[in-house]
Order: sequence, then structure tokens, then C-alpha cells
Amino acid sequence: MNFLKNYKKYLYISFFVLVLFLIKFSTSNVYANIYKIEDINVKEPYDVNFDKTKVVDKAFKIAFRELIKKTIKTKNIKLVDNIKIEEIKKLIDSFEIIDENFVNKNYSALFNVSFEKKKFLNYLIKKNIFSSIPIQKKIFLIPIYINLEENQILLFSENKFYLNWNKQIQKHHLLNYVLPNEELDDLVVIKKNIKNIEEYDFKEIINKYELYDHIILFIYENDQNLNTLTKINLNNKTYILRNKFPKVSEDNLSTINLLKNSYEDQWKDLNIINTSIKLKIKLNIKANDYKKINFLEQYLNKMDLVNNFKIDMFTNEDVVYEIIYNGTPDKFLFEFEKEDIKIDISKDLWEIK
Repeated sequence: MNFLKNYKKYLYISFFVLVLFLIKFSTSNVYANIYKIEDINVKEPYDVNFDKTKVVDKAFKIAFRELIKKTIKTKNIKLVDNIKIEEIKKLIDSFEIIDENFVNKNYSALFNVSFEKKKFLNYLIKKNIFSSIPIQKKIFLIPIYINLEENQILLFSENKFYLNWNKQIQKHHLLNYVLPNEELDDLVVIKKNIKNIEEYDFKEIINKYELYDHIILFIYENDQNLNTLTKINLNNKTYILRNKFPKVSEDNLSTINLLKNSYEDQWKDLNIINTSIKLKIKLNIKANDYKKINFLEQYLNKMDLVNNFKIDMFTNEDVVYEIIYNGTPDKFLFEFEKEDIKIDISKDLWEIK
């Protein structure tokens, strides 16, 4: 009888250790969280000095630069300009060459480079830089060009900002712009509200496109400068930006790029990963619900605001996770609500239902 009791105890302990190992292993390795930069094109002369290692290093530098532009505000880019290739390599999870060619004494290759998210964020923390979650967003833009000297309002095809806005697409830009079609109805609506154009909300036009995130851009031209007033609506919040630019070219491409950078920065502000916030959350889940445990670990690894997590306690009935979250409790709960996962917060120890 004692032998049977001891044997059962031994089986339980062995199972306990095995489950702990498997959960720890999956947490650490299986669902690695990465930032992937794709289609990095590198070209080099193919001669006696050709060195493929240098080509790969060049791809790493370009990929790092693209990731930086996607994740941090414009003013902070100069803080990481001098990073050495050895530092970049420490941040890389993996890379692949998806195409390469030797043509006319030239070598060209297309790379995908994956950066380890945690290492990348820790690198930025050491530089006192907050990163943002790189979320793509489709946004509706209406540019209104006002020539103050001639007292003219230029719309659509008469407006160089309208014509040239999407002429140069930057890979690292997160905002994808949709401009209105040149429809007579829209012209009539705008001209009807021309006297109070800055106060007009443009809802009649915006609602047609079903894109409620939108930008209304007013460009005022005088003999020397372009003054802009921008009304940005993102995630049901409105922001006002005022800028002044010199008149430097007919196509206004440089001004458009500067405006786009300021809008990118506004979007990044809304998706900032504030690593100074370290909210500790304890979350309980039933030990026999393997499907939910598996989902939870995958989802925590995907969540950009999760700084770290570990198993804090394990019994034959429950698994308790300790999560360090760079955000508010409401934000954490909202992220689970999106996946239709219910969390009971009625007790001190939150529990997944």
C-alpha cells in the first residue's frame, strides 16, 4: 500500500515538473516575438573586392533604419544614427535571402530581416527613447489649397497637394492615405461651405468613404510661405497642428513629406510603449485548460505592451501568471475583450473564464 502511495506521489511530482518545463519552454522559445522588415534590396559591384559579409551587413543596417523609422518619432532618429553593426547584429533574431542575382558584374539580393522585439525595445530604453507599436492605419485625407494673393480655393485636380500626395510612398510610413474622388457632389458641398470652411466638419464627404479616421488639411499660400492648418481625427480624438514652410518647389513634394512625418509622429504618440509604466498583473487560469494556457502564452507574446511574463505559481488546479504590462489595466482588459476572452476582475487575483 505504501509502495502504491509513493508511486502515485512520484508520478504526480514527475508530471508537475514536466508540465512546468513544457510551459517554461513554450514561454521562452516557441512563440518568439519579432519585428520583421521585408524586401530589403541591396546592390553591390561583383568584382575582386566583393565580400558577401559586407553585403549582409549593409542589409542589416538598412533593415534597422527602416524599423527605427517605423517605431520612433522623427526627432529621435538622430539619437541612433551612429549605431555600430555589431550592436545591430545583437538585436537580430534571423534573416533570409529570398532572391539574389549576378547581372553585368553586379550582385543584387533581396533580404528579410527579423529583429527580436524585447532586445530592440531594451536597446531603445537604454537610449531613453520610447518606441511605438508599428500599426498600419488607413486614413482619409482632404487637402484644401487656398491662394491668399489671388483669393482662390483650389480643390482636387487644381490642387498640387491633392495631385502629388501619394506620388512618393515611403515603406516605413504607417498611415495609408485615401483621397476623395473628384465628384461633383463633393465640390458642391465644399463650395456651399466656403465662407466657414475651417469650421466645416466635412461629414457629408467623410461618411461616403466609411473611413472615420481622417485629416482635413488647409494650405494657405502667400508670396513667400505655405502655412498649414491640420485637423486630425484618430481613434475618435481630434488634434490641431499648425506649420509654416518655405515655398521651395512647384510640386511641393518636400513639404508633403514633412507633413506626412508630423502625422506619423501623431499616430506614434497614440501607440507609444511607455516602458516607464510597469503594471504588475496576476492572472489565474485553470491548470487542466491546456487550450487556454496555450492561447494565453501565444497572445501575451504578441502583445506589444507586455514587457515580460512568467509563471508565478502552479498547483494541480491553477496556473498563476505574473505579467509586467506597459499600460493601464483598462487597456490590458480591452486587448482581451477584442479576442472575446472574459477576465473576472471581481477578486484581487484576476481569472480567465
